[in-house]
Amino acid sequence: GAVVALSFGPDWYARAGHTAPSAPVADPSWAQLVGTYRSYNPWSPVFRVFSRRGRLLMAAPWLNPSDELELVPLPEGRFRVGAADWLPDRLWFDTVIDGRAIRAVYDGAPFYRTFT
Repeated sequence: GAVVALSFGPDWYARAGHTAPSAPVADPSWAQLVGTYRSYNPWSPVFRVFSRRGRLLMAAPWLNPSDELELVPLPEGRFRVGAADWLPDRLWFDTVIDGRAIRAVYDGAPFYRTFT
């Protein structure tokens, strides 16, 4: 079929004349998580967290170079990385200063917010 919409990071663009269904509202607490996080590990150096159309997403070229991964909320403020129930990867955020999470922990490895 024809392309009617595309996305890039948090942005979503619809083709002229295409009426998209309204997007669900994102959880307001996710705003403090959005950002770029870096690690000192050269094999997993950086990932980006953003919200688009009511979903919290992660772009990590070292983990999945061709796609974005949904961050699915779990109890205790943690997230499953990926939509499938069987996926084992976990992500959580801590050290919130001035309304921004400064540290993200991906499967036990710390990543720190980068201000770019």
